[in-house]
Amino acid sequence: MRPATFILLCYLSLCCVQAHAQQAAGWYNTDSLLARLSRNKQINQVLHKAADIYAHAHIDSAGISIEAFKMAYLEKWMLDNKKLHLKAQELYKRKHIISVVDYTRLSNARRFITVDLLHRKILYDTLVTQGYGTGDKRNDKYCLPIFFSNEINSQCSSLGLVVATKGTHPDNPCHLCKYTLIRKHDCVVVLEGLEKGVNDNILARDVVVHTTGSRNFAADSTRRRLGITDTLYRVVPENCECCTSANGIVKGTSTYASACGIAENGGYIGQSNGCLVLPEEQHIGIINTIKNGSLIFIYSNVISDGTNYFRDSPMVKKLVRMAR
Repeated sequence: MRPATFILLCYLSLCCVQAHAQQAAGWYNTDSLLARLSRNKQINQVLHKAADIYAHAHIDSAGISIEAFKMAYLEKWMLDNKKLHLKAQELYKRKHIISVVDYTRLSNARRFITVDLLHRKILYDTLVTQGYGTGDKRNDKYCLPIFFSNEINSQCSSLGLVVATKGTHPDNPCHLCKYTLIRKHDCVVVLEGLEKGVNDNILARDVVVHTTGSRNFAADSTRRRLGITDTLYRVVPENCECCTSANGIVKGTSTYASACGIAENGGYIGQSNGCLVLPEEQHIGIINTIKNGSLIFIYSNVISDGTNYFRDSPMVKKLVRMAR
């Protein structure tokens, strides 16, 4: 890790201390791990290919670090080559698509990318939420997240390799995406964790990919300002059970993932209960691209109370054994 990067991360961790009165224990040196792994000739070739894709696709211009992408590509390679059998591995079917979430970036940074590995190009590059946690393990949306968890009711994000499975359209979807009241589409993607002890409770925790809430973007001027080209983009709150009280008074649902909500929050997307929540104006294309079997790698190098992906990950443990 570069000294300047380390100093920045330490500074940001102090921001979190003020919010939590609890400092992250430190930051894992992913560069050092990758250097050790590269002593293995086969792994070294994979890392060189990852670096080539990273450069060719201009991922460096997105909000994703090369360490995050290299780890994602390396773990994907392990899965492709059956180096390790993981729970729910059979759900992984779309091998040319991978998404990476880099939680070493703040929530006002575009830290979610979807990459077409076959054509070596970025398909989507956007914001994504982080789980806010509970009790004394609470993340602040203006700081780097330092708490992650696999525990039910933790309300934290999980780290590691997961697979995006089926897309769904719930019976009453307006809490997650009121746009479905006008145009039906899969507004949720179910996730399955692949790493035991790290994220294998994601399905039980109902951690999914979705968006949330919106304002009424009926005005042409509003749609143009937000870059919404779909002329049918509307909100019809009177048709939405989620935002109508028993006495018929319309109550708005959260807009933290809409362009309006993000703008009002200084460019920061809000926090979730652990779900990967995408900006509403982009979620349809992303969901249609990643569903039905693509991988998502969720990265952080933080070491805090209960969080150390590089200690707990069965994928990392296998890679270290291979490199000996």
